Amino acid sequence: MAVGTAIKSTGTGVEYLTTTCAAVLQAVIGDKAEDGLTDAAIDGLIVERADAKTNKNFARADEIRERLKEAGIELEDSRAGTTWRRA
Repeated sequence: MAVGTAIKSTGTGVEYLTTTCAAVLQAVIGDKAEDGLTDAAIDGLIVERADAKTNKNFARADEIRERLKEAGIELEDSRAGTTWRRA
């Protein structure tokens, strides 16, 4: 879609630029909360924690859980895997 067409379809150039800038920032920095952790960083730590548990490195798995807890991230383990949410 050409820029001119996009501007016409959104109503104003300002709306288009605001939406586009927000999308670019989201793609670059991800969802950041006050704790400074992006969703991708949290997901990475959860993968690292799962690997630690698989390798029976329970101390490392506990360290990761504690770090996330201190950052306000609650983990929930199930048979399907680990889910998380910001507290």
